[in-house]
Amino acid sequence: MRAPWALIYSPAPVHAEVRGTIIRDSYTIEKVILHAEGETPLPCLVFIPGTLGDTADVIILTPENGKSLHAGPAEKAEIYCLNGQVVILADLRGIGETLDKPARNDPKYYNSEYTNGVSALHIGESLVAQRARDYGMILDYLSQDSRFGAFREISVEAHGKCVPAALHAAVFDERIK
Repeated sequence: MRAPWALIYSPAPVHAEVRGTIIRDSYTIEKVILHAEGETPLPCLVFIPGTLGDTADVIILTPENGKSLHAGPAEKAEIYCLNGQVVILADLRGIGETLDKPARNDPKYYNSEYTNGVSALHIGESLVAQRARDYGMILDYLSQDSRFGAFREISVEAHGKCVPAALHAAVFDERIK
C-alpha cells in the first residue's frame, strides 16, 4: 500500500533555516523554515525538551488555523514538550503563515485558499497531495537532523483541513506510526 507514496513524494535533502530560538525553563523553541528543491518553503516551530532522551517520541502537530495560536504557554505543543516529546508545529501550504492575505481575494467569490487551489489546478496536483508532501519534508528533516536520529515513534495530530493530507501521509509513509 505504501508504494504509491513515491508518486506523490520521494525523500530529498531538506535544508533547515533556523530563524530564531526561544529558550524557556525546560525546553527550547526553534523557528525553522524547511527548504527542499522544487518545494514551497515550510515554516515550523520545533519544540525540543531540555532533556532530550535517546529515543524521544515526535509529534507533528498541524492545526488548521495556524501554528501561532498553539505555540504559547499551556497550549498543546508545550504540554507535549513538557512530557518529553519533540513537537513539530507546522503551517502546511495555505495555512497560517502561508495563508493568502485577505485583501488579495474578493470575499464574495474567493476564500483564503483560492491562490493555492488555483496553483494546484495549474500544476495538475491537488492541494491535499501538496500538503502530504509537506509532511514528507518534515519527516525528511527529522531523519536528517542528528538530534532526532533515534525516535521510537513519529505520530501526527492534524485538525480540520490538514486531516486529509495527514491521512495520505500516514497511509503512504512508513515513518509515521
